[in-house]
Amino acid sequence: MSKHDDIPTLTDDDRRIVELLRQEKDDWSRKGFEAALLHLSCAHRIADVDPEMAMFRAITAEEEVATALLRAVQSIGYPGASRLR
Repeated sequence: MSKHDDIPTLTDDDRRIVELLRQEKDDWSRKGFEAALLHLSCAHRIADVDPEMAMFRAITAEEEVATALLRAVQSIGYPGASRLR
């Protein structure tokens, strides 16, 4: 059982993406994507109890994904990636 198995909102496609992610090297990009999943999981769990915090968690997840994506693009040497900030 993984730390993502308890996220009730993941679809089958989402779970396949998580499995593909697990096959990648354990670097900052992967950690960012995993952190985003955990933030989304927390957001879903507390949405009814504390909607403001849930929204904060969702926004944080979006920021984590954006950073992880930029790092992934830079790590694979995508042309022009060094100019991304």
